[in-house]
Amino acid sequence: MQVTEAINPAASTHYINSGAWDERPRSVSRSSPDPPRSNKTPATLSVNSGARDKCPRSLSQSSPDPPPKRTKSKVKEAQFREGFVQQSGAKPAAGDYEPVVEALLIQACNEYSAHVAGAGSFPKTSLQLQWADQCFNNACRSSNERFKLSHRMAKLITKRDSQVRGKVVDTAFRPLFITAYGFQRSTSKKAIAENKKKAEALLRKAAFHYKDPLTCTGYGENAIITEARKLYLFKDKTSLAAVFPSYFNPISAELMALEFTVLQFLAQEWTAGIQIKIQFTEKENGAAYQTHLHDITEKWMKLKPDVTEKLRSKCKYFAAVDAEKTSNIDDDDESMLRLELEGRTGDTDSEPEDGDAAEADTA
Repeated sequence: MQVTEAINPAASTHYINSGAWDERPRSVSRSSPDPPRSNKTPATLSVNSGARDKCPRSLSQSSPDPPPKRTKSKVKEAQFREGFVQQSGAKPAAGDYEPVVEALLIQACNEYSAHVAGAGSFPKTSLQLQWADQCFNNACRSSNERFKLSHRMAKLITKRDSQVRGKVVDTAFRPLFITAYGFQRSTSKKAIAENKKKAEALLRKAAFHYKDPLTCTGYGENAIITEARKLYLFKDKTSLAAVFPSYFNPISAELMALEFTVLQFLAQEWTAGIQIKIQFTEKENGAAYQTHLHDITEKWMKLKPDVTEKLRSKCKYFAAVDAEKTSNIDDDDESMLRLELEGRTGDTDSEPEDGDAAEADTA
């Protein structure tokens, strides 16, 4: 028996689409006719072209790619300056390095000094290294440079802590101390006895830092403190407080503790009735510093935080207002300016000169 098979015209393996032959094979179902084809454009087709996109992309990816991320410059190793030969046992110095690194180290050393004065005068070794790294990174960032901080360079920076303490003692407080408290340089028995008595009175309950040491009133307001700050903090535009004001506004408890410790140290030099100068070291004065810091933060400041903060800000102001000032006008210039202003009223931008006034009178 011969079987006749009905062929559906739509079941051809070739069909026409968009005027071209689609060569893709598709399976033929003989049980039912193909479903009607959709005229909708597939989501993967390019919306900007009338032809099929040969590299289909989803619509969400049609926006341009974002710009590449900015890459950081490579961290460089610091180089010694040309011709430098490192000597065994020699202390490191900023001048040992190439000019750009030397400048970065000097800037880092200056900020580290501000750290020591304003944030803690006897930092532990771990804190010293942390500050050194922070200060060097700040210097690099401000100069748009990237250098690695070596151990030798860090040591160069951290040695500034003893230099800062020494400057506070020898440059600021010691030259003022004798006059401020009335000690006598005489070696007579009477002078020695009076000096000894005075030193003992100042050391009793830390009376030396009060505005009035006899009554112990005016906490931390002795005149010597304000005068000393003019020498080591507010002397000129290159001083620590001028370059790094954030460390000293307001005056920190750590700085006050250092100043109290220095005053105690200098008073102790007179306990024998004559001045016996000794070196200011962390080993001998670290405990006294911690005592003063505790008294300032846990006793004085906690009594009235708002008031004590205002007083510490006021201390900064009074120390700065009388700091050394520069001027482009000397006494002779000032006299000439005075004569010039005597003929002016200030009412108009241009006033007649003497010759113009004479011509006006003649007319």
